[in-house]
Amino acid sequence: MSVRTRPVVAVVFLALSAIADAQQPQSPARDLPRERVTTTDGAIAGIIRAADTSLPIRGVDIRLTGTGRPAVMRGAVTDANGRYEFSDLPEGTYRLEASKVRYMTMSYGQTRAGEEGRTVQVTGGQRVENIDFALPAGAVIVLRVGNRFGDPAIGYRVALFQAKPSSGPRVLTPLPLSSFGSTTDDRGEIRLSGLGPGEYFVSAEAASVPPGTPGEREGQTFFPGTPVAEEAQPITVGLGEEVVYGFDTMLSKTYRISGTIAGNAPADDVQIERVTAERTMMIDINLGSGRSFSRAGLSPGEYILTASNSKEIGSLRVPVGGADVSDLVLTMRPATPIRGRVTFEGAAPRGVPQATFVVRPTRENNRVSHVAQYSKAADWTFEIAALTGSGVIRADLPRGWFLKSVLLDGRDVTDTVLDLETYQGKFLEVVVTQTATELRGSVADASGRALTNYVAVAFAEDQRQWMELTRRVESVRPDQQGRFSIRGLPPGRYLVAAVNYLPTGQEKDPNVLERLRATATPVTLAEGATQNVTLGVGK
Repeated sequence: MSVRTRPVVAVVFLALSAIADAQQPQSPARDLPRERVTTTDGAIAGIIRAADTSLPIRGVDIRLTGTGRPAVMRGAVTDANGRYEFSDLPEGTYRLEASKVRYMTMSYGQTRAGEEGRTVQVTGGQRVENIDFALPAGAVIVLRVGNRFGDPAIGYRVALFQAKPSSGPRVLTPLPLSSFGSTTDDRGEIRLSGLGPGEYFVSAEAASVPPGTPGEREGQTFFPGTPVAEEAQPITVGLGEEVVYGFDTMLSKTYRISGTIAGNAPADDVQIERVTAERTMMIDINLGSGRSFSRAGLSPGEYILTASNSKEIGSLRVPVGGADVSDLVLTMRPATPIRGRVTFEGAAPRGVPQATFVVRPTRENNRVSHVAQYSKAADWTFEIAALTGSGVIRADLPRGWFLKSVLLDGRDVTDTVLDLETYQGKFLEVVVTQTATELRGSVADASGRALTNYVAVAFAEDQRQWMELTRRVESVRPDQQGRFSIRGLPPGRYLVAAVNYLPTGQEKDPNVLERLRATATPVTLAEGATQNVTLGVGK
């Protein structure tokens, strides 16, 4: 079922909203509470307007984030003239985001849905004006969900997805829903608002299912009525458009798994993860005296069982579908932590808290695992709880510091995806440095005129390094003056290209990189060197 309303309805609605806002008493823009940082007299100011009417918008939430460490996080709200201002800003690089109900949430410099925003550079004492936004009217999907009897499905959990940019099979990525919640109301309806134009996928399922539910149940159902994510159909909305769709949830066959845990001591904690293309979901499980487990009501798919106690850990991958699965054996092994030390190329920093140097394993699909806990001794040694799965070791570092290498038994494994068990019982050295490469540049059109709205992409010349967890592919938008900078790429040979538009995430698509290769400029980055390039815009 599909009912469409024309975008003009949204425009009238916005105009009425603007009139209502204008009639309210005026009050000055205000800075929300913020952390105390060492500041100078820097400032950023601008105006927020509606994209379709150019009228100023009152009550827009502005979020400012400084990219340095410690991070600067501030908030402001626009006044009746649509104005906002952030004052007492330290020198640095900033990102701004504007949001209000009924409008698309936009980052500064963003011109299309899915595009990364631009940064704003503030030098000491500088006041940066005209950092303005034009907020488009948000699209709305009204979803009407029925149960298997065709009655309104009240209190059902709704999920919203978009297809992840990829050259392979379609992968659905979950999107956050609005502040109105994620469950259907007493009519079985939910409004998914503030959306950008594009294709979306939706699903609905009963909000809770008891762990022992046997047989068949109303499981996750994707529009237009299928339990299989690969068979889901998109819902397309235009700018400011409102569409209404409905579908009924359906019964799906569910299965039971059960087994025992083999270890020197009972398990204190057992978890089961459902891993699908569109999400990873934790599910409750019945645990019997720490030696056995069972779970009924599981939809077909792939699951990962994990069990642990104070000294042991174990995991088991279980495919579910076709029949119940019994007599599983999850074997525990010693839970040896990952131990290591942060070492510095040059002198160790003074007066910098250890906690600002964050070491963490990152598993495939960019899932972040436990972060390192430093020892009480001031020797920069750390410990990470025993983990399962595959991934790499990464570091979130204070401004001016960069990851140089990760050494395991003296071997560089920085960009090698390993089973995380490989690290356990061995000593890991995470080398950080203040010496970094920098790629600077600008972009000009065919007539030599400097451009300020583009995406620059730097990627390894060797296509074998175009993997998911690579450090050798980066994209960036320019600052307010049209300049771009990428710091911290590992030394090596790169290609650099610029395009008018590239949705966030597509820079990791090998097909996109292969297309960019034809017009890219080759660059060699030596350790600690800075390279300047001037690019043209490719297609």
